Amino acid sequence: MIKLIAAAAVALVVLGALAACGDRADSSALVQLASSDEAELGAEHDRVLADAIASGAALGQIVELAAKKYAAGLVAEGALIQGSVVEGARSDHLAVLRAGHCYRIVAVGGAGVEDMDLFLYDPEGVQTQQDPAQDRFPVLGLQAEICPPRGGAYRLQVHMYKGGGPFAARVYRTP
Repeated sequence: MIKLIAAAAVALVVLGALAACGDRADSSALVQLASSDEAELGAEHDRVLADAIASGAALGQIVELAAKKYAAGLVAEGALIQGSVVEGARSDHLAVLRAGHCYRIVAVGGAGVEDMDLFLYDPEGVQTQQDPAQDRFPVLGLQAEICPPRGGAYRLQVHMYKGGGPFAARVYRTP
């Protein structure tokens, strides 16, 4: 029940943030969120993010909205990662991760993106994480924590499986 209340609170924060950005959240959506279960809240959260993309909100702002759910309690580490990738292509980025912290990486694909995945490779080039979902909101660190035993330069790879266009990603860490 506590997780349900927390998830509903996050969804309300997301809708409130969108309203502040000029999108109007209607009261029926808020009532619907309050009565939803956790799986429905996840789908509703993704719909809110998709609506924000469709409304033309900046991808950096949408990453921050997604982080309210997927990286709650964590702090942003480093600069926002942005780029554009065509279908079937990849884009590599450097992420410096430090020992003693755990991480989560949140990304959002723009309007033309249907399925975007993230891969994380350790300093030796070994893949340590992959986002398994077929969507445009990949998150690393949900299925298995990213808590490096030693710090180093990790490679974050964005792979565009279906569709193409702009994306934004951000690394979040424990305080």
